Amino acid sequence: MPIPKNPFTPFSTRPEEKTTWFWDQRIPEGTLSLLCGNPDEGKGMFLMKMVADFTRGRNMPDGVPPNAKLIRSKRNCVLWISSEDSTTKTLKPRLRLFDGDQSKVFELPKTKKIPDGRLNLRDKQHQKLFDSWLKAAPEVSLVVFDPLESFVGEIDGNKGTEVRSVVDPLIKILESRNVTGIGICHLNKTSLEVTAKYRVKGSIAWVAAARSGWLISPHPTEPQEPQGGGRKVFVNLKNNLADDPRPGFSFLLGKKYKGITFEGAVTTTSNQAISKHVPSVVYEAVDWLSTFILSQKGRVLGTTVEAKAKSAGITEYSLVKAKKELGIKSVKSPSGPWYWSLSNLPHSSQSSQSSQSLTAPKKVNNVKISKNSKKRIEVG
Repeated sequence: MPIPKNPFTPFSTRPEEKTTWFWDQRIPEGTLSLLCGNPDEGKGMFLMKMVADFTRGRNMPDGVPPNAKLIRSKRNCVLWISSEDSTTKTLKPRLRLFDGDQSKVFELPKTKKIPDGRLNLRDKQHQKLFDSWLKAAPEVSLVVFDPLESFVGEIDGNKGTEVRSVVDPLIKILESRNVTGIGICHLNKTSLEVTAKYRVKGSIAWVAAARSGWLISPHPTEPQEPQGGGRKVFVNLKNNLADDPRPGFSFLLGKKYKGITFEGAVTTTSNQAISKHVPSVVYEAVDWLSTFILSQKGRVLGTTVEAKAKSAGITEYSLVKAKKELGIKSVKSPSGPWYWSLSNLPHSSQSSQSSQSLTAPKKVNNVKISKNSKKRIEVG
């Protein structure tokens, strides 16, 4: 039989494409980015200030000029889709506060095709309708989803496949219309996640699917003011398309700062920003427990763990918190004793499997651990 012809396309035939930016080196153009943070920490105010400046052709929050092509072609219009804030009571007053052009910021039309008024980006008919709206409004180059999770229908946010079933079609629509999307996302309520990416509500799949992600959080070393005011930081969660990554920066939020006053660059990372309330002793316990239990091939007597932890100066409180953070389960053996076991590591009689599981770095929940290192390597 003749050998079939190679059906694959070589890279050499594909021209390279440069990333274009809505906000230089921060928000890529024509795709989805995320703005994440806890409620009442300034995400909406920050984004409205940026939108107001964009509609007037003013500089972005870090002082860089806006996308000149969008300004010249008069595509500096914005669609703001909100399920939480009233257009007339909240969004419009904020836009006025920041001197935005109100004729260039739009809300969704009322239509019988969406009876409850809530866009569902998982529904194929809604996807077609949304795409048709963007096609009919070429002057719109930015869409804000406030918050994104309100427009994804009934999905399990903890399942990456279900998150992708919404995000992937949305990104295709944005790319086809060269429209930038910014989805506002809340953080989950736990205070013990090791990395900021895992704090984005529901699933890391949200951050994985987006092309860039940014976090707004209270400044980790400064006291906050009443009603969520004070100094905040805007720092990176994900930005792997940037060839010249920009640092985060701080800003002041509150009435006495005329809503928002932007400041200079900061060295604070997203992990540092979210961990300001997490006791360092808990992180130390996570480091110790992850290293110890992996050295025991992922399964060890509970009494042994407790005794070794006590000898290492780990308190019972910190040990319990570390156990929960790493997803370690207590399993009773047929002979009676209780074992602590990592559920995502094999502990069968096949020693070759156990040996293999310890040769390469492992990710346990939010922690990546190397066999030959006692230090925690934070993912991302």
